[in-house]
Amino acid sequence: MSINDTIQDAINYELMAISALYNVSAASNSQGLQIEEDGQFRALTPAELTAVAKKVTALEQQALADAQKQRLRSDIAQVVGDSDTLLGTTADATQLLLYSVSKILIALEKAELPPATHKEIASLQVMATSFLSKLDKGDIALTFQVKGIEKVIKDIESSATAVTKLIARSKE
Repeated sequence: MSINDTIQDAINYELMAISALYNVSAASNSQGLQIEEDGQFRALTPAELTAVAKKVTALEQQALADAQKQRLRSDIAQVVGDSDTLLGTTADATQLLLYSVSKILIALEKAELPPATHKEIASLQVMATSFLSKLDKGDIALTFQVKGIEKVIKDIESSATAVTKLIARSKE
């Protein structure tokens, strides 16, 4: 990018800031930045220029944050996998978690717990029993049953660790 392109980008940011800040048309010419009022362009006052500078800074910070977020997403897609891959791993994790929590809830039925606790988890136990019954009858199937629990856990660990490292690196 040439210095002229950089200057033009800065001017364009300023024009966008002026337009957004004052809800008017803005232009740049040999007399500097100007705004249109009543069909006539006039130079900005020092106070207006200060406000524009703050707005430009905010726009630049937002553009930088957006670019960093896009870069992080691109890095994640390259290193860990695309959105569909991450969604699949998330679905596997959710299914495994639902299965595990359901098993625990059923086991708690036989545990010696205060009556209030049994009452509190009773409706969850009904849902868990129904869910596990459908699973046992083959009415529903979960991906970890096909892939294997060890593979699913390894995938979760791998993608979570890789994403976490990329996020940490992006914050440095």
